[in-house]
Amino acid sequence: MNFDFKKLWISMAVLAALVWAATELSTQRIFIIGDSTVCNYGGNKYPMTGWGQVLGLFFNSGSVEVHNHAIGGRSSRSFYQEGRWNSVLENLHSGDIVLIQFGHNDRDYSKEERYTDTTHYKEYLGKYVDEARAKGAVPIFVTPMNMNTWINATTVREVFCEANRGADYRGAMLNVGHAKSVPVLDLEKKSKTYMESLGQAYMSKFHFLGLDAGEYVNYPDGINDGTHFQEMGALANARMILEEIERQKSLPGVSVLASLAKALYSIDIKSNFAAGGDTLTTNGAYPAGATVTIKVRPQNGTFQHWVDAQGQVVSTERIYSFVQGAENTSFTAVFAQGTPVEPPQSSAAVSSSEPASSSSYAEPQSVVQAENMCDGQGLLENNHAGHHGAGFWNFTNEVGSSMLMIVEATASQSTTLQIYYANGTAQNRPMELRINGGDAVRVEFPSTGAWDAWHVVEVPLNLSGGRDSLWLLSLEADGGPNVDQLGFLAPDINAASCEDEAPVTLKPRVQKQPNYAPSHYDLLGRPRSAENN
Repeated sequence: MNFDFKKLWISMAVLAALVWAATELSTQRIFIIGDSTVCNYGGNKYPMTGWGQVLGLFFNSGSVEVHNHAIGGRSSRSFYQEGRWNSVLENLHSGDIVLIQFGHNDRDYSKEERYTDTTHYKEYLGKYVDEARAKGAVPIFVTPMNMNTWINATTVREVFCEANRGADYRGAMLNVGHAKSVPVLDLEKKSKTYMESLGQAYMSKFHFLGLDAGEYVNYPDGINDGTHFQEMGALANARMILEEIERQKSLPGVSVLASLAKALYSIDIKSNFAAGGDTLTTNGAYPAGATVTIKVRPQNGTFQHWVDAQGQVVSTERIYSFVQGAENTSFTAVFAQGTPVEPPQSSAAVSSSEPASSSSYAEPQSVVQAENMCDGQGLLENNHAGHHGAGFWNFTNEVGSSMLMIVEATASQSTTLQIYYANGTAQNRPMELRINGGDAVRVEFPSTGAWDAWHVVEVPLNLSGGRDSLWLLSLEADGGPNVDQLGFLAPDINAASCEDEAPVTLKPRVQKQPNYAPSHYDLLGRPRSAENN
């Protein structure tokens, strides 16, 4: 029998092309253009966050690929004239979706290079639409969200609707949307309703970037910024965009996004001292995998700690961050003057040996093993069972003993770092996590009961999109826990080469905020026993 190798190779090439095409079509690409209220930020700016940085969290895992090209200080005109739009256009494929939000810098007449009157604003919006469609992409407008400007304490001043000042940018965007049949997600009106439901005082300190001195390490003197957002504000903006997507899901392009939207889970935030007048993070709904931060601003009460839905104390700090699971939950701020908080009757399940539901422990999408570390004080060992890879890192018993991991991501992003560890002592072994030698947070590593009992601590993390150095430094003379591996709730994060890394000696800087507590599950997804919490 004669075998036709040429036909075989042609068949294999066709099959490979079909597999590639199927993979490409299975992921919806979303391109975003806009300004600093939309763009990505590195860890040195945290908690400042743009909505484009967190939008992908609201879609089913693996269903979308977000390319956030928004950049601070750009208007519809300057983004186009600087050639930034061309770099987006070159990468657009048929079927891609382009989200477009401009307005903040267009109305800034104090800066000539940015200012764009509403007539020219409409012209540039039209250019984006026509040129995106020429590539087969689907443009969708997002009206600019309101700034922290108020007529009085309960009424928002809508600065993007001021036709009498020649600044009706929302109206101009709606006009272009109507003329060219472009869907318009009306974040301006959504944000007005949201802001007025909570009032100026709340929005200033919980939504916009209004931070007290010492509240976050990146802003030691505090900041009062009524344009940009804390991470929770960015999540709220993204959620409102998803609400608009759901409202307009019959429209082309919008229907695709609506079909990929992830379920949201509610968080009920309560206080045991309602008469104290203390301000808490408002109730909300978030997708699984989102890093949620709740905080309290005491007025008359003496804050003691946060407790979760099972009545367990999760943090004694006013600010507490955690990763939202695939379930509704609640947290209570406990004050000394309030009524006692009793654990629910079902709390006995916390110490059950039965496996938890799969939602209690999110499997990492990327993993870096301990043997990939680049520097540190300690030993790579394998004398305890249950670890992954070749071994785990055992820190030297001294203050400042360290472990350096260098990772590389394909894009800048907010994700969750999972630190797999064992602590066979009876005492907590706190560490400091340092990002690129600068940003630092304190991370608690309570006892796991044995050196072969491995648990997970989760920490929100911003990655730059290139090489990022992650240092763990011990804060006490007993050193740290044994660290097995680092997991990430995002794909395509890998160990980077250590070759270009010069030796560095760091000393820990103890930080009070934020203070991350460990998740209440072990590596098998089982609830941790009460004696190990």
